[in-house]
Amino acid sequence: MKQRTIFIYCMTLLMLVGLISCEGGKAEKNLLIDLPRLTEEISGKTLSEIDAILEKKGYIKFYDEVEEGEYVEASYINGIANDTTISLEDMFAKLQQVTEDATILSFYGPINKDQVLIEEIVAGYIAIKDLEKSYKKVSNNLYSYVTTNYPFVLSTESDGEFKQMNQWVGVINADTDEMVYSNQDQLLSFILNNGLISEEDYAELKEELAAKQAGDRDAFLEMFPQATGDVQEQFVGVTEGQMAMGMIFMMEENNFGLEAIPMFEVAWVPSNGVEWNAPQRVKKIPIYNPLK
Repeated sequence: MKQRTIFIYCMTLLMLVGLISCEGGKAEKNLLIDLPRLTEEISGKTLSEIDAILEKKGYIKFYDEVEEGEYVEASYINGIANDTTISLEDMFAKLQQVTEDATILSFYGPINKDQVLIEEIVAGYIAIKDLEKSYKKVSNNLYSYVTTNYPFVLSTESDGEFKQMNQWVGVINADTDEMVYSNQDQLLSFILNNGLISEEDYAELKEELAAKQAGDRDAFLEMFPQATGDVQEQFVGVTEGQMAMGMIFMMEENNFGLEAIPMFEVAWVPSNGVEWNAPQRVKKIPIYNPLK
């Protein structure tokens, strides 16, 4: 099986020729689309059914490729009008001139009996109107999905093991500091409330956690407006050996080649048994189990 990550890179930019316009006709609904819930809605559908679902949400397909009849990659855009007159030479200039919010969406997965299984889905959110508000909404949706669908559940077969759990980690670069945040406080509270550690052990672990990180998720969201460099988040849900993972990136150098355009990128890999290779530039933060 091919291993690949479908972040919107140069090929996607090339395929945007003929789709970028700064003039009327923009569909502005569902720009901050929720990738995990969208995956649940479209995975297992035919490509034409997926096209119809996304079109109703304001997303127009501008590219698809079926590889050897087994895998499909498709890309859609929302918030930028279709204009087939743009030239390759003007493409990057037009991208730099975008003045409204827009979203580019792509997915990749195998086809079985015409049904598409979503292996990876990514989105680039151009958030010109209110970057902070847009970012926090997408981030909170992803956090809510992971913590709701992957709550902490202890194994009934082995002491100190989890049958199901979640983890969130955020990193903010501000000036010369790299500040790390997590929801490990939620995990510590869970194991304390389930009688797996004593109050003394809990206090000690909390102290160790405070020494290693800048704070919890609330502190991350509060600090977000002060970020002067890259911002990254990782969301992990694990249940009975299956892992789902999401990541958010707000990087100085984005995958679209846009400069001075406020945007962030999100990737989601559902729990379908497919191994996912995260981008090399993003830190893989392992799941931390304080009982180990």
